[in-house]
Amino acid sequence: MQRRKIQFVPRYEVFCYHGSLANQIVHPAHLCFKLPDELSMEEGVMCEPLSVGVHACRRANIGPETRVLVMGAGPIGLITMLAARAFGAPRIIMADVDQACLSVAMELGANEAIKVSTSIQDVGAEIEKIKEAMGDGIDLTFRRYFKPMELYGTK
Repeated sequence: MQRRKIQFVPRYEVFCYHGSLANQIVHPAHLCFKLPDELSMEEGVMCEPLSVGVHACRRANIGPETRVLVMGAGPIGLITMLAARAFGAPRIIMADVDQACLSVAMELGANEAIKVSTSIQDVGAEIEKIKEAMGDGIDLTFRRYFKPMELYGTK
């Protein structure tokens, strides 16, 4: 295994993932932000995923009449759901392949959680489940991953 390999693309100013899940890491200072003393490390680590969810909801102009479907109940999907709720979305449905993630989504305030399949043969049934859950329809869909069901379901 090669050590001290630079995983940085200067043109994009993005720090890549290899080795970034560590207690300490050397990182260019101009790409770092010092957390305020009153913010814990646990709170600080949530800044990036929270910014993703809030930014997505802002760009989508979510309001009190926006019915939302979030496909993917991992960390970013869950935070996007919470941000959509904070922006006033009255009905939020979560869809995922993992029942444990969907249980967390329900605990955090999703109106409904739908377990979907990864099989393309089940696409029609999956779309019907989502349509039934949304009732009057979906105004906006966020997706965290790309599966065949999404491609066919958006037509």
